[in-house]
Amino acid sequence: MQMVLKQLGKPHLLKEVWTSQRLAQTLKDHLPELLIIDPIDSAEFSHEMILSIRDTYPDLPVLVISNPEKGTDVLQLVKSGIMGYLTWRCKAQEIIQALQMITSGQKFFCDQVLSVILSGPTHPTEEETSELSQREQEILSLIAKGMTNKQIASALFISHHTVHTHRKNMMKKLGIKSSPQLIVYAIQSGLVDAPDP
Repeated sequence: MQMVLKQLGKPHLLKEVWTSQRLAQTLKDHLPELLIIDPIDSAEFSHEMILSIRDTYPDLPVLVISNPEKGTDVLQLVKSGIMGYLTWRCKAQEIIQALQMITSGQKFFCDQVLSVILSGPTHPTEEETSELSQREQEILSLIAKGMTNKQIASALFISHHTVHTHRKNMMKKLGIKSSPQLIVYAIQSGLVDAPDP
C-alpha cells in the first residue's frame, strides 16, 4: 500500500495500526478520509468489527482488501455500505483505480470479489426489486452479465438509445452513480444467477 500511495504522490497519508483497540482510538482521535482494512488475515479485524465501524461512522469510506472465500460474508459487508472490496491478488494499477474512484465518491469491487459474490446463494425478494420495472430488471440482469448497451439492444430488439435511457433511469431511481454499483445491486437483489460450478 505504501508503494501505491507513493505512485499517487501521497505516501505521507498512510497510517497503519495493528490492533482493533488501536484502530478504535485512532478513529476517535482523527477520522481519516479513507479506511483500508484487511479483516481476514488478523483476528483483530473481523467482519463484525467492520460492521460496527460502519454503524459508528456511517460516512467513513471503507475499502476492504482481503481474500474472500464466502459470498455471504462479502455481501454482508457490501450491504453495510463499504465503498470497495479488493483481493491481495489485485495488481497495483487496480488498487490505484479503486482508490481514485472511492475518493471521488464511487464504489469499486474487483472482478475476483464479484465472482465470489456470484458463487454464493442469492435470495431475491419482491421488496428488493420492486423499485425497478420488469423491463429495467431484465436490462439490469444483462448489464450484470457484462453485456454492452448495443448487445442488450440487439438481444431485446430495442434501440441502443432505449437501453441507455433505461440505464440512466435505473441509476437515478437507485441513487447509483456507476455500472459497478448497478452490478452489486443486481447481485444483492438476486437478478443474476450464480455461475455453474
